[in-house]
Amino acid sequence: MQRLQNYVEENIVNEVIDQEAFNENVAHVQLASTERKEVEVLSIREIRKADHLRLSRIFGYSHHAIVEDIDISRNLVTLIEYTDRNNFNLFNKFVVKREVYNYSELTSLNKYIYDVEVNERTVLSRARGLIGTENYNLFFNNCEHFATFCKTGVNVSVQVQNAWYSGFTSLLIGGLFTLTKSFSPAVLAEIVGNYGAKPLGGGVVVGATLIEAICELYTLIKDLYYNKISTGVFKERLIVLISKYSVSTICMILAIILTSPASVPAAILSGIIVAMVGMIGKYFGTCLGTCINKIRRNWSAIIEYFKEKISAMNETAITFYEKCKDNFINFIQWLLGYISHSLEYFMKN
Repeated sequence: MQRLQNYVEENIVNEVIDQEAFNENVAHVQLASTERKEVEVLSIREIRKADHLRLSRIFGYSHHAIVEDIDISRNLVTLIEYTDRNNFNLFNKFVVKREVYNYSELTSLNKYIYDVEVNERTVLSRARGLIGTENYNLFFNNCEHFATFCKTGVNVSVQVQNAWYSGFTSLLIGGLFTLTKSFSPAVLAEIVGNYGAKPLGGGVVVGATLIEAICELYTLIKDLYYNKISTGVFKERLIVLISKYSVSTICMILAIILTSPASVPAAILSGIIVAMVGMIGKYFGTCLGTCINKIRRNWSAIIEYFKEKISAMNETAITFYEKCKDNFINFIQWLLGYISHSLEYFMKN
């Protein structure tokens, strides 16, 4: 009886250990499945079914979708995505739909290659199964959550995580500015002189922003080193980073110059204003960087477009010149003929 009891207890312990090991393996696979590399898409031939695409928008955010089908002969790409394509409004309900795009519409296009790739059938099954879903949430269930879930089974958005981080750091910088400006005038006069409070606050803000930019640059270089992004994506993100922090710093310095708090409550309000202006500056800086990247990536197409337009204008100008010349010659011929007939008439009479 004792031997039986020992055997049962031993097997129960082994089952618990096996279950814990299984749970750890599942967690490890889920964590590994979200690891990915971002690469540029320069041709429709580089797109595959079940790919996770990222499209940069000029409004400073990225849109994500799953590829359902590609028709290279007609230059068409079918995407499954959270969209309100025909009537874009943040307050409208976004629905998971199947949309067909011409490849030329999908500018500044990147795709993710996951360390642990799920088979195509599973990805498309998940995406098609969610068509018609309306439970969109900007922070907890957006287009990136949808695409990442279809590829990995994990609901996560790096874009939202970065937005929270950016907002937090702006508030932190505003808080540092508030602390700097909250000293009494007498203490500030002793530390930095009667006219040193504003430069001190500006120095704190610029210094903190510079540290934040360096940290983000370090992360970017680390992602390139560990092969999480391609060289092309690194260049694009570097342009956005420089643009974002340049515009943000300029905006915050202007806010510091325009705000002159004389008391602690006023200093707190000034810090909040600086933080909000910094976040707005980051947003517009990101938009500017995205526009620069769109122009850079489509530069050859833009040049060709203007060449075609200039060529068409030249042809139009030449045609107009030829018509004017012909009309002028015809007019001169008519005028000479008229004068000749008039002279003949007067000489006869």
